[in-house]
Amino acid sequence: MTGCLRYLPSSLLAGAVGSGLPLGWHEGLLAHVWSQDSLYICVLTVAVFALCFVASLWRPYMAAAGGDLCAALGFLGTVLGFIIMLNGLGSSPDAAWGLHEGLAIALYTTAVGLICTLILYVHGLLLGERR
Repeated sequence: MTGCLRYLPSSLLAGAVGSGLPLGWHEGLLAHVWSQDSLYICVLTVAVFALCFVASLWRPYMAAAGGDLCAALGFLGTVLGFIIMLNGLGSSPDAAWGLHEGLAIALYTTAVGLICTLILYVHGLLLGERR
């Protein structure tokens, strides 16, 4: 494809992502994820995703680099969530809360990191960036 048509598939993906975020906010999904992530790794991952998604329109390699960074942040959140969860295994009365909080952080950061990574990789492929 040449000219503006080269960006058509990627623009359709951007439109789908751009319309999905307000829908997720309206349905309360994003607010629920933000409230469960006390380390704010999900917020950081989405910020990296948004910056790399836009930057990849000028520099297509940014899609792959941003995807790698989102995956790393998701994995970091998983490890930190498991550490919080294991710290809650003591015999204190707050043990159940520590398990809940740690597991929520681990799973939500993994899911957000994976979703952002996959979208950025597809975006990079649509822009013609090959790995």
